Amino acid sequence: MGIIKFINTIKVVLGFIAPFAMILEVESELGESPIPGSDKRDAVVSKLKDQMEESNLSFPDWIASYTDLILGLLVDLIVFILNKTGFFVHGGSTSTTS
Repeated sequence: MGIIKFINTIKVVLGFIAPFAMILEVESELGESPIPGSDKRDAVVSKLKDQMEESNLSFPDWIASYTDLILGLLVDLIVFILNKTGFFVHGGSTSTTS
């Protein structure tokens, strides 16, 4: 039963990662100084933990002590995939030269 709860929690959490990452990316772009990637990751993990608590979701006891690690890895994976697909456009010039 514990593994099913773990998988179901992961499925729910995955749905929140991209929106939270997008919000922090926009805040970083609009801010006076860009937020480093590791700080954005930590902020997304914090928001995920808050959302899990608000939604009364948790990992099974046998893996709950690794919540930060699991959420951090999931955030890294989703952001990696989004970066590879060109979802996030990072600073720099957007003009092209001929």
